[in-house]
Amino acid sequence: MISLQAKNYEFNSNIYGFEENPSGYSLNPFNFINNNSAFIDVDFGTAEDFMLFTGAGAIANANTSTITGNVGSNAGAISGFGGDTVVNGTIENGNAVTAKAYEDLKVGCANLLGLEATANHSSVFGLGETIGPGIYSVGSAVSISGTLTLDAQGDPDAMFIFKIYGALNSIAETKVLLENKASAANVYWIATGAIYFDTNTTMIGTAIAYPGAVNLVAGGSITGSLYATEGDIATASFEAAIPVRDPAYHYLGTYTSNGTPQYVEDPSDVVSAATQKTISNLLPDNYPVPEYNPQYITSNFDTNLKIEGSTDVLVTFVSEGVDAKNALGFYTYDINNPSTTVPTKDDITIIFPNVSELSSGGGLQVGDKVKIGSFEAGTGIGWVLIADAWNSTDKEVGDSAWELYSNPDYNQETSANLKLYNVLLEDTVNKRIILGFEDVLRDNDSFDSDFNDAVFYITASAYEAINTNNVVDITSAFDTFVLSDSALKVGETAIVTLTFSEAVNGFSSDYITAVNGTLSTMTTVDNRIWTGTFTPFTNIEDTTNILTLDTSDTVFEGITVLSTTTSNYEVDTLFPTVLSFALSNSALKAGETATVTLTFSEAVAGFSSDTDITAVNGTISTMTTDNNIIWTGTFTPTADTEDASNVLTLSANYTDLAVNAGPSDTTSNYEVETLLPSADITYNSISPYKSGETIIITATFNEALLDSPVPQIDVNSSGITSGNATSMTRTSTTTYTYNYVVPAGDGTRTISLSNGKDLVGNVITSTPTSGTTFMLDNTMPTASLAYSVGGTTVSSVSANDVVTITATFNENIADSPGMQISGTGVEAISATNMTKVSATSYTYAWTMGTGAGTQTFALGAGIDIAGNVVTATPTPGATILIDAPLHLTQYGKISIGSADLINKYGALGGTSGLTVSGKRISISTAPDGLTYATASSSAYQIKQDFPGSTDGLYWIANSNINSGTPFQIYADMTTDGGGWTLIMTNALSSGWTYTNAIERNTDTPSIAASYSIIAWADEIKRSASGFQYMIDAGTRGTHGAIWTANSSYSFINSNNTQTNVTINTKFGTWNYHNGSIEQRMPWYSNSQGLITTSINPNDMWWGTLIANSGWNPAPYMSSDCGGDTCLPNPGIIWYWVR
Repeated sequence: MISLQAKNYEFNSNIYGFEENPSGYSLNPFNFINNNSAFIDVDFGTAEDFMLFTGAGAIANANTSTITGNVGSNAGAISGFGGDTVVNGTIENGNAVTAKAYEDLKVGCANLLGLEATANHSSVFGLGETIGPGIYSVGSAVSISGTLTLDAQGDPDAMFIFKIYGALNSIAETKVLLENKASAANVYWIATGAIYFDTNTTMIGTAIAYPGAVNLVAGGSITGSLYATEGDIATASFEAAIPVRDPAYHYLGTYTSNGTPQYVEDPSDVVSAATQKTISNLLPDNYPVPEYNPQYITSNFDTNLKIEGSTDVLVTFVSEGVDAKNALGFYTYDINNPSTTVPTKDDITIIFPNVSELSSGGGLQVGDKVKIGSFEAGTGIGWVLIADAWNSTDKEVGDSAWELYSNPDYNQETSANLKLYNVLLEDTVNKRIILGFEDVLRDNDSFDSDFNDAVFYITASAYEAINTNNVVDITSAFDTFVLSDSALKVGETAIVTLTFSEAVNGFSSDYITAVNGTLSTMTTVDNRIWTGTFTPFTNIEDTTNILTLDTSDTVFEGITVLSTTTSNYEVDTLFPTVLSFALSNSALKAGETATVTLTFSEAVAGFSSDTDITAVNGTISTMTTDNNIIWTGTFTPTADTEDASNVLTLSANYTDLAVNAGPSDTTSNYEVETLLPSADITYNSISPYKSGETIIITATFNEALLDSPVPQIDVNSSGITSGNATSMTRTSTTTYTYNYVVPAGDGTRTISLSNGKDLVGNVITSTPTSGTTFMLDNTMPTASLAYSVGGTTVSSVSANDVVTITATFNENIADSPGMQISGTGVEAISATNMTKVSATSYTYAWTMGTGAGTQTFALGAGIDIAGNVVTATPTPGATILIDAPLHLTQYGKISIGSADLINKYGALGGTSGLTVSGKRISISTAPDGLTYATASSSAYQIKQDFPGSTDGLYWIANSNINSGTPFQIYADMTTDGGGWTLIMTNALSSGWTYTNAIERNTDTPSIAASYSIIAWADEIKRSASGFQYMIDAGTRGTHGAIWTANSSYSFINSNNTQTNVTINTKFGTWNYHNGSIEQRMPWYSNSQGLITTSINPNDMWWGTLIANSGWNPAPYMSSDCGGDTCLPNPGIIWYWVR
């Protein structure tokens, strides 16, 4: 809605501007009224949501613009609002929203043009001109040029309305400016022709073409809106925003320069001395209301005014009790739907801008009365004291120290007891309501609580229209006899206040009878208000008590005393106690629960078993009660627990209903025995077992068992219980055995137990804690044979070949007796021991003679772990074809000699060549590393001698390692040309020490399990300097690199100085970083990082290959990983030398 004053806001029908007059500053009313003097409200309805809107035209924007507000057309196209143009709002086009906005716009324009003009103006505006508020009417087209200043003369509500009967144009570079609190929300231009704002125009207000087109040329800006009822709107490179009006207080009328209203009623009220004394007695200075009249603020009396019928409401000034220049205002609300949000300035109307008398910086006089308005039934009137807010410089209500509202929920204190700042006291005789305010925050040390810092009274033209049912009757402030606390518990006292209507001489507390307590000597300042302290007796519980005043003495002659007794007060100074606290079962075993009963001496409050009872070795359900005295719950013991000493503990967090705290307590001891007996299963020999064997199965229990029932054992297969549970034989209270005869068949057998019980009756756990399964194996192991020459797998061999025969078994083979191989066919080979490579792999080196034909091999002697002898005939691979030993010479002839051999690369000489049939033939005498007997010097040398070598295990020997005894290595024969010797695999963080970091599992090289021969790497590298090393992690060939060491570096160097290294090939996009691999050859450190590239292996120790911490397996690569995924825990790391 747009009122005559501003969008989205309605004000009173008068707007005020300052003007000088002999008596100071006042506000000159600028009346917007029609011929009937009625307030006119122009409403643009839903059109107000738009910054740009046309009812029947198109909207086109050129270039880049920035708009805050919605854009809409009801009938035309909308274009140019994409790309870099910013619209902080929505775009609506030809829908129900725009249809409604179009109708609202036409109605609003008609009403705006119908306003009565207050000033005329020529057709030219600007050229440095400054104008004041008004409704300006121009009968022809208007042009604006240069600068036009709109001066609100200090009034933020001032309106500027321009009715133009023709076109509206601006010259390039025109600027409309605001001054003295003028608001863009209060400026309107309506033209009956087109509107054209030329280049770089700065426009203020809402401009409407009615009808006509609107054009805002490039570089322009508008704080407001552009509307066209029928025409197009064209914009280019502009900025626009719907104006937002700063909230401001409203005023009932004009006031003088010291904030005194000029709208007081004539005549003012005569406030008699008796009335002033009455009010002073009601709210005496320096007598805190919470102590002397607590009923004002402790009985939920109304602090707002509630209107039940049509009436005028008037407020009369009575007194002020402070030097602050406070302001008094009011706000209204719907009684049936009160707002939960604090009123804004826009919601508040000022009654007295400066609540100060003539003698203290203001101009108010006792009896100054103001009519604040006429109100209808259902209206609530709230009050607000705006603390020290009168600004004598700006002559207005400015920013306050704080606002104090009659609705306590609006006030800032957190304590409900401190949120009240005003009281309403009804004078039923004079039909008025006294309004008293405290103006200091009540949590402030200077707060005196007397509620008389600003005092007024409220009257009405129809007093019966005010609901006073819940307003304090002032008679309650006279002849009162009250206690400040009507429910006294242990340690508390109450202030007793006895107020007489006039001074009483000779009075003392001896005239008062106290029940269940004592009253101190009462004191007074004026012989009218007497106070003392009531202290209740201890160990008393009595809900019916009063203090009684004996008025029979002569000191009360001639004095009417209305209150001779206090209201009832309760005394509860008896502490609650625990009568009983017990469990129904004090020896709990598995599956059992106990009922917990807690009985207090009286009803308690604030008790919760969830927080107030501590349960040992168990949990207690939420305890319930019917009377808050007897509480019950269920205790469930913790499983798998054995503890003979346990209690439940009650904390002292509860109170009785009077909030007297009770003592802590405990139950008697209870035992928890919920640990089920379980057994470890052991066997007299190692699985697997063969048919016909008898094995002794022993069950060792974790505690003693009863003699009866005897534990039973069931041996089942494939998870299916056989149903043939058999009693075991007792050998001690914790040990039982069973002799099991192994049947035929293979596979896993699973043991389950049943029937036995421990000494308290808990049944044994069916699944043993260890040894649950064992294996049966009655099947002969089988093997497949594979053949390779020079590391290359072959399907036929030739004369003089050195052939590696590899037998791969389908299960683990026992070390003894040794596996043997024999051969028949071209050559007779007697049974010969094979070389064990692993539990399932054996090799044999066979050097061919010169024959040709088929060779057959058989296996023998070896057995599996269960003792089953290997199957003699391998499947597959029992036979292999032997080619004739012919090969090509350099002369293209067939020969069996080797002097003129052409190798597979076509070069003369070498260790291997091609046969006549195109197959490879080896005649080299160089060791191939495939057997112990043919150990080479390194993986690199093997690759040079046998280029076809593949990844896998090889034998090498070095006089400086193992005293020259051959040992196995794992070699990478593929990466970057191959020839890499694996010197470290880190697959698990545990087990590493400073010592074994360079020598671990040296006889079992593995690419999958932890292993290190770093101590031997200096002997294996191909040269003292210029050698290469390789690191990868997680997955082979990732998160690492190949480096060249450019100096004579050692693999077991114990300092961090080996930094002259060069990356040859990087695996990934990581970068050197102290959170990753650093530019340093891994070094040997006796710290957290054992093998590391980090400069500091105790701090920033990323880039580590072996660590003695819990990383997986070492802290590797955490940052600066490029496009790679960082691997702080890579899972596995490899280290190689070449």
